Amino acid sequence: MGTGLGWRRVYRRCSRSVLLAFRGRPGLLSWWAIIGVAGIAGLVLYVWMLWKLPDRMHLHGAQNRYNARLLVISAGGAFAVVAGLLYTARSYRLSRKGQITDRFTNALQQLDSGQLYVRVGGVQALGRLMQDSPVHHDDITEVLAAFIRDRVPTAVRRARAQTDDPATSGAALPEPPAAPVRPPPSDVQAALTALVRRPKRPERRSVSLVATSLARADLSHANLAGADLTGADLARANLRNADLSHAILERASLAGADLTDSDLTRADLYVADLSGAILRRADLTFAYVRSADLTGANLAGADLTGANLAVTVMSSAHLSGATLVRSYLPMAQLNDADLTRANLRDVRGLRGEQLQASRTGEFPDLTGKFDRPRWSRTPGPRDQAADG
Repeated sequence: MGTGLGWRRVYRRCSRSVLLAFRGRPGLLSWWAIIGVAGIAGLVLYVWMLWKLPDRMHLHGAQNRYNARLLVISAGGAFAVVAGLLYTARSYRLSRKGQITDRFTNALQQLDSGQLYVRVGGVQALGRLMQDSPVHHDDITEVLAAFIRDRVPTAVRRARAQTDDPATSGAALPEPPAAPVRPPPSDVQAALTALVRRPKRPERRSVSLVATSLARADLSHANLAGADLTGADLARANLRNADLSHAILERASLAGADLTDSDLTRADLYVADLSGAILRRADLTFAYVRSADLTGANLAGADLTGANLAVTVMSSAHLSGATLVRSYLPMAQLNDADLTRANLRDVRGLRGEQLQASRTGEFPDLTGKFDRPRWSRTPGPRDQAADG
């Protein structure tokens, strides 16, 4: 009887402690109170089983009672091992988290060094940390982008200023004297490599490299999907096989850049300078290329399906075998452009004068809904020969 009252008294005290913990200080203290009560209850249960289990199993022989208690001891040992493993795993996780935080802090300190090789080492440390720690992915991406913006000068846009008004388009701004185009410094190139070749994970915001001067940078196989590169200078940059889908390249300079096999799906290239750029087999599906400069660009085999090419300058451009199905071409300048074997099926806004000014070894495919380009005057013998 006394024993029963004692257990009831202990139970009431433990219950009161748990309730006080919840009422007074919820959160961490409450969890520790629950864990403490559960631990005491488990220990009491373990002692009770060690003492009473043979009787509950109706075992009378000494060996049988010994085996029953040995079973309880083995179960307790297994539980202790599991608890130890869980504690070790938790300690390892906390230790690793602390190490990653220290690595991140040390790398940030290296980026502020006055020595080039120390900054390069800090950038490489951040790149390895981004591979190892998905938790720090967004933070490192933003740090690398900020480092690049801080280390490179602001790009000066030298392309011609254009407006949507065809009558005023083509007005050129005075250009400063040409300066030798130099690649980015080693620390900036290292940061670019780590940034554009980062693991593909969900990100809270897109990469921002607005108005950065990245001429002749190596960005091959770059992951710049959705990046904001407004006004950036990427002249003669290596962008082979780059992912620039949905990227904002408005007023960017890509003169002479190598964009072979790149993905520019739905990219914004409004008033971009792509003169002399290599866009062989590039995917420009539904890209917004309005008022861009594609003078002398190589677009052989490129896919321009549904692209907006209104008021675009494509003089002397190489469009052999290009796909321009359902593209929008009003006021586009095709002077001396090579349209050999180009697919212009269902093209919109194309006029006969534009085709007449182009250069074709083999007349392009004009079948489809818009199989006859519109003329602003009555076609003459030359027009009929070209249309035939």
